[in-house]
Amino acid sequence: MTKEEELRQLEELRRIQAEEKKRIQMENYNYLEDSAFVEDAYEDSAFSNISDSTEVKQPQYIQNPISNHPPVGQPQYRQQYQQPVGQPQQRQQYQQPVGQPQQRQQYQQPVGQPQQRQQYQQPVGQPQQRQQYQQPKKRKKKHPLLKTLIIFLILIIGICGLGIGLAVKSLNKMERVETEVSKRGGNFHGDVYNILLIGQDAREGQGMQRADTIILCTINKKTHTVTLTSIMRDMYVNIPGYGGNRINAAFAFGGIDLLDQTIEENLGVKIDGNALVDFGGFMEAMTSVGNLDIELSAEEAAYLNEHPELGTTDEIAVETWNLHEGVNNLTPGQVLGYSRIRYVGNSDWDRTNRQRTVIMAVIDKIKHGHLLKGFKVLDGVAPHIVTDITTMNILKAGFAYVRCSGGGMKSFYLPAEGTYQSTYVDGMAVLLPDIEANKQALSQYMQGIDPTVQ
Repeated sequence: MTKEEELRQLEELRRIQAEEKKRIQMENYNYLEDSAFVEDAYEDSAFSNISDSTEVKQPQYIQNPISNHPPVGQPQYRQQYQQPVGQPQQRQQYQQPVGQPQQRQQYQQPVGQPQQRQQYQQPVGQPQQRQQYQQPKKRKKKHPLLKTLIIFLILIIGICGLGIGLAVKSLNKMERVETEVSKRGGNFHGDVYNILLIGQDAREGQGMQRADTIILCTINKKTHTVTLTSIMRDMYVNIPGYGGNRINAAFAFGGIDLLDQTIEENLGVKIDGNALVDFGGFMEAMTSVGNLDIELSAEEAAYLNEHPELGTTDEIAVETWNLHEGVNNLTPGQVLGYSRIRYVGNSDWDRTNRQRTVIMAVIDKIKHGHLLKGFKVLDGVAPHIVTDITTMNILKAGFAYVRCSGGGMKSFYLPAEGTYQSTYVDGMAVLLPDIEANKQALSQYMQGIDPTVQ
């Protein structure tokens, strides 16, 4: 072997040494402190005297005194815990062999499979099961009664809304007038509503006449009472601007305004609104209402049979009546005749009582009849009423009446018993009242109290 071949062999060994070091570092093994291939190992190399001898000597392998590596040229063996060089690395016992799926520790789920949670957790994708110490929230169930009540309330509200709409449509058919009462405002406030009902004694072709019917309707929300107080048309009072006269003359002199002023000044009451109807309007209104069941005395039945013209507006009878004592089903014409009877019983006291009887019978029929029938009656009556009350205030008074009329209506009259005397003034037969006593009586009537019963 020449010296050049020796040098090439030495360079090859060095190259192998460098590659070995690099591979060991890449695989994270312990770095060799001293390689067996250092240059000192070749100080007494067998190749040093090759030129002086023809005999080729085998190379001597020298143990590196610094490290525990095997002699140069021998296969290198690692420590016990290391795998021989050039063979697949054998991992420690707790590691999975390279190239195979890694086996996790016992508490871990293998890679690629759904993760298994700890015992207190529910698997992913399923409804979560709460811990044992938590009470699952219970879904509240609607009580059947509550559901039924809600449906019932919705129906009631719907019916009430429909009813109010129909009532407003009918009430708007009333003829509206402006009066001093409606101008002053502040009406239908407080606990007491006073509505003056006026019936005009006018036949066909006649102008404004004396008021044949004067009734004060009082709705007292504090005492929950409804009263009708008839004011006798012959009651002698002072009419502002005209002096003393019968109270019904105030309407002929100055209409609704003067009648309101006369009542307020003489009787100390505040009027909130007025409603006026004449005989023609009464007949038309009663046609919408229909027949009424009214009890007649023997004298009343006989008088009506003799005077059927009382049931017309022109005093010309077109039919004969055959009424009897007891309850009779009166036609609208017969009801009008019944309301106009003057000469049976105690004169004007009984006449005003008959008028109140008719009013209460009409209200009772509407109140206890079919709901749609009631709206039909209202729709027929409204066009024949003249009023200064707004639709809103009529509804307000109507709701108050429903709340306060549970005990029925009470009826009274003025002048009160024991507070007047029948006499003649300026040739007129009048009822001369004690004004102060009648003020006090009216104040009690408006509270639903009858002073004669105390």
